[in-house]
Amino acid sequence: MLAMLSRVFTTREQLLMLGSAAAICVGGVTYYIARPDHSEATVEVREFTIHAPVQEAPKPELSPVTPPAVQPVMTPLNTNPAPVQRRISVSVAGAVTTPGVYEFDEGERVEHAIKTAGGETDMADTSDINKAAELMDGSALVIPFAAQQGLRDGKTLVLRNGQQATALNPPEYTISGWKNAARKQPARSSGPNDSPNASSQKSTTGLLDLNTASAQELETLPGIGPTLASAIVQYRAQQRFTSVDDLNNVPGIGEKRLNDLRPHVSVTRQ
Repeated sequence: MLAMLSRVFTTREQLLMLGSAAAICVGGVTYYIARPDHSEATVEVREFTIHAPVQEAPKPELSPVTPPAVQPVMTPLNTNPAPVQRRISVSVAGAVTTPGVYEFDEGERVEHAIKTAGGETDMADTSDINKAAELMDGSALVIPFAAQQGLRDGKTLVLRNGQQATALNPPEYTISGWKNAARKQPARSSGPNDSPNASSQKSTTGLLDLNTASAQELETLPGIGPTLASAIVQYRAQQRFTSVDDLNNVPGIGEKRLNDLRPHVSVTRQ
């Protein structure tokens, strides 16, 4: 660079230029040192807010929603409603675990009644019981006790006399009674005075036998309803009728009703 300056300026001019530059540098340094405040300058920047208009985006138009059509559910009509099951009451007594009056569905059998009463005991005699017979409302099913024998003083002694099932039950509940009814099958002509509950167990005199008539047959007697018919059956389950006068021992039958029943009942002695 000096070579270039020596070509353009003379030596004197060059010295003047160098002196001027040196003077400028010295003056700048002196000014900087001589300044009273050497702190950095603080520049205050003020914040300002520009309010620009905000354009809201257009809301989308919602098209109405049409709910789907609901198809009605068609329930088929029950044109054949189930029949109401009729309930019947039967007294189960004798050689069963839990004697009592039980309710059954109409059409149930003697075997089911025995199981409902706890089953037959070891002393029961069911040889003549028709377990397939259909139960009858208001009737009494009596399971007889078997006859027992013992020895006393070297002699055979009957301790308990077994009663036959035919003497304690309606004929429908016994095998022998069912067989006899099936063999006889008497033809009866229906008349205007005949009742569907008319007795089929009347003796040759036309009287109803108190020892063999069912509860339904007993209800055909004057003044005898389901309650008294069941009481008569339960009484003979404990002991047989020996005479018509024994009716006076049945709860609910007094002298007046007994006199009304005399022309219609009898007692068969066996």
